Amino acid sequence: MMKILKLLKRPVSYGLITFTLLLAVSCEQDVDRLGGEDDLAQLVIPDDFNHATTREVSVSLLLLDNQDNPLSHVKLQLFDANPVSGGRQILVGATNDQGIFSAELSIPAYLDTLVLATSYIGLINHVLLPVKADRLQYTIGGSQPQELFSLDGQNAALAEIEGAVRGENARTSATFKTLGSWNSQGIPAYLESNRDVISAGLLERINASLPEGKPVPQFHPDYLADDVKTNVEITQTADVWVTFVHEGAGWTNSLGFYTYPTNNPPVSRDDISEITFIFPNVSFQGSGGGLRSGDKVRIGRFEAGTSIGFVLMAQGWTSSNASAGGGRYMHFTHPGLNNEDDPSIRLHNVLLYDNEDDIVLLGFEDVRRDNTPINCDNDFNDAVFYVSSNPVTAIESSSYLPIDTPVDSDNDGISDIYDDYPNDPLLAFDNYFPSVQSWGVLAFEDLWPGKGDFDLNDLIVAYRYHYITNVSGQIWQLNAQFTVRAIGASYQNGFGFSLDIPPSEVASVSGLRHSADYITLNQKNLEAGQVKSVIIPFDNAYNLVDRPGGYFVNTQTEGPFVVADTVNVNIRFNRAIQTSALGTAPYNPFIIVDQERGREIHLPDHPPTEKADPKYFGSSHDSSRPSSNRYYKTNNNLPWAIHFSEEFDYPEESHPIDDAYLYFDVWAESGGQLRKDWYLNQEKNVNSKGIYRRR
Repeated sequence: MMKILKLLKRPVSYGLITFTLLLAVSCEQDVDRLGGEDDLAQLVIPDDFNHATTREVSVSLLLLDNQDNPLSHVKLQLFDANPVSGGRQILVGATNDQGIFSAELSIPAYLDTLVLATSYIGLINHVLLPVKADRLQYTIGGSQPQELFSLDGQNAALAEIEGAVRGENARTSATFKTLGSWNSQGIPAYLESNRDVISAGLLERINASLPEGKPVPQFHPDYLADDVKTNVEITQTADVWVTFVHEGAGWTNSLGFYTYPTNNPPVSRDDISEITFIFPNVSFQGSGGGLRSGDKVRIGRFEAGTSIGFVLMAQGWTSSNASAGGGRYMHFTHPGLNNEDDPSIRLHNVLLYDNEDDIVLLGFEDVRRDNTPINCDNDFNDAVFYVSSNPVTAIESSSYLPIDTPVDSDNDGISDIYDDYPNDPLLAFDNYFPSVQSWGVLAFEDLWPGKGDFDLNDLIVAYRYHYITNVSGQIWQLNAQFTVRAIGASYQNGFGFSLDIPPSEVASVSGLRHSADYITLNQKNLEAGQVKSVIIPFDNAYNLVDRPGGYFVNTQTEGPFVVADTVNVNIRFNRAIQTSALGTAPYNPFIIVDQERGREIHLPDHPPTEKADPKYFGSSHDSSRPSSNRYYKTNNNLPWAIHFSEEFDYPEESHPIDDAYLYFDVWAESGGQLRKDWYLNQEKNVNSKGIYRRR
């Protein structure tokens, strides 16, 4: 009987028959549940609470080189968690000429930290940034870097446990020597008193040569050719230094060197009698160690005819006793001494010459190259140094391939390797909301101004926005995807959203799915007669999905599961638009009830469009007061719609929201201050019997 009654679902107080049917449904719903409509009616919710599950964060990040000069046009990404363990990328952008990246960001209200990934050689990566007072304001890099925590340091600690047992791959008969002592973080006491200046220009060249995530065998195979020089040959008596630039590894590696007569190179590890540690712990401050870019060690004075080889000891540093050793395995700059069975992949370092600074760049891959594709990314920037000499002519520059110069084909300020649109000066990056990997969800009750059963499944719309931006983060194109996840009502509802810009800013809209005649569009496919840019992706949800006989769509576990079409809407603008000018995603979404154009349902305290019929405000259970900017709330401040910027497992048919989710009431009565993660489908939060389960 319940199924039949629900099919007749109509507004409350529109006739005795409708009222009686709804009363019967309400009575049946009281069976086997924890919450209910009566409980919801008793909630005391603050008047100013708008039921937002997200919060707005102001982002301001300053990126500096080690002399406090700005690093301009550096691409950076923000994640909601460690990307190594599945965190979602939620923002992509680049610093401006002053080294500043600014943005407004919407995140789940319970989220109190974000992860910054610059993937930029010279800067610490995967930095955990706490959100303080709805702001993310930090300086990355600089001569006195902030004490920030990198998740790479956390990964290094895990790797140390995993790699505690040293194997045959680290075997050597050489004697380990040191240049002096070091502290508990592995910072040498013998560092030069002044750090080297690592300029923005040098960093640009290094990043152009060994970019993060670009496999050298494909990106620059000439670096790995059989005839390349992999060791440093001294042609006249000289002092030699090694300068730390960067580490992008999960392990806490060690760097050492060995020497040999240039005309008598080692052919086995037994030919190397001594290995001297340079940096016992090749790890950034905050990333398992304490090094800063520019830290420099004099490794000695060498006579002509001497060559210097280097060895990176993977996981060579042990923090528990502040010691360095052979580690998991050792990577020599003589590839024949390395561990891989295949000789073609034994090379673990590249040497490049930079004639502007007269240095030899040394980059290492720290993972065995036969551990692919899971562990080894082959980008040869897990540990990056450079070698310098006095006199500079002691190292023959013609022996090495030259370092790269950044290429910017479209002259928009972003190097091609980081530009998603390298040949278009108007476009630079792809951004997504909530993320490229996930969808947001909008849940609606459609009996407004009647209260309804508050299972919030009358229309479930999943969405994802794709922004195509220029180097400054301004939007040229907005692509939106919408899919109907569920329809728990018989009304034929439409769906729209409103951008905060006038229609004159929009060039065109395409991809709408309209079948009725109650929506009037202008030539751009915006809704006509609106002050703001109003887009109606679909005018009838039931046209996107086949309704199974006798059931609603995906709200009753006993019914069949149905997949709806995805509506792909493309919005082009006449000029680049500031993201803040559009409003906040998901941009004042609303449904149009049963094809009655004047009957809009928005998120609480979100204003209606010009097409809304004001007669509904303040009627039945609605307590909207347009003069006070109060909209779409009951007298005790319950909403008719809720937005989630991540997946939401909505209630089963006839289970009110507080039956399915045990802490909705705590969250609502606290004005969103408590139980901010109430809607996550976790055992602590839910009554599993109240959640819709796909059959």
